[in-house]
Amino acid sequence: MNISSFTPSILNQNDYSTYAAAWVNTASDPDTSDLSNYFCSFILKEGSKEFKILIDRVNFKAGSIAQLLSTVGASNIKARFILQPAAAGSTEQYFSLVLFATDAFNTRLSSYYVSEPYWQDTAAAEALARNVKTYIESGASYNANGVIDDAVPVPFMGAIPDALAMTWVAHWYLASLDVTFNGAKLVPAIVNGSYGFLRGYTFDLEDFLAPLRQVPSSLVLNEPDTLIAIKLGLHAYSYANPNGDNVPTQTLGLIVQYPTSTLGSAKMAASATANDQLTVGDDGGSVFYDMSSPCPPSC
Repeated sequence: MNISSFTPSILNQNDYSTYAAAWVNTASDPDTSDLSNYFCSFILKEGSKEFKILIDRVNFKAGSIAQLLSTVGASNIKARFILQPAAAGSTEQYFSLVLFATDAFNTRLSSYYVSEPYWQDTAAAEALARNVKTYIESGASYNANGVIDDAVPVPFMGAIPDALAMTWVAHWYLASLDVTFNGAKLVPAIVNGSYGFLRGYTFDLEDFLAPLRQVPSSLVLNEPDTLIAIKLGLHAYSYANPNGDNVPTQTLGLIVQYPTSTLGSAKMAASATANDQLTVGDDGGSVFYDMSSPCPPSC
């Protein structure tokens, strides 16, 4: 397949509205105590034990990103959280991400581009789950070294220091391991921002354009189905609540990176090692972007 015959993954208005409402209703429901099932790529069963493996990224087709950024008049990219059914008519729901372009007047210009359904590739998910378990049980720990060589220049506006990005990635990674091996909950507090429950983030167009400069043009032209990633992270900070109290807080965030370790054939997802999925230590030379504004209030 080449770009001329590429078909993007798009939602219609009705489905988008339904799935976005499902996210808000679930995340803000007082009865919701654990979000981990919505981020689960696979449950590995060994005897009487179950190991819940959470995603660390969502993937978009390179051709979809190219179309999104080709939207005439676009000035911002909106990233919105949704809960998408596992299949038509299914009550089982999974976290997904929708991207769309808006102009300077906040008018939507593009279609709703949706991330790829990671829950459908069960063979890849099981292989990854077993790699994760083996990797951790071998005594390995989170490795944040060697992400970006100090000698590599950071030429793009909006880039954030790799040490900061890796802190956010590490917090998500550690929370995921707590779910996998200790049965911990992924509490809704991670999406309860200063202005209410997070519906997503708003990015400057450049935050998506700059990382794409690292992607070979031949890949987008000749392999538009190639998967490129937006990673998940947790922003850890001390929040000053209305009473003046300092509250330790972790909030879900998105890291626009398009890491090189996910580029190439889309089949890489099926053969990815645990190290590739759980760290970005092999992403070499990639630059991180996350100078986004939360929605709300910037919706």
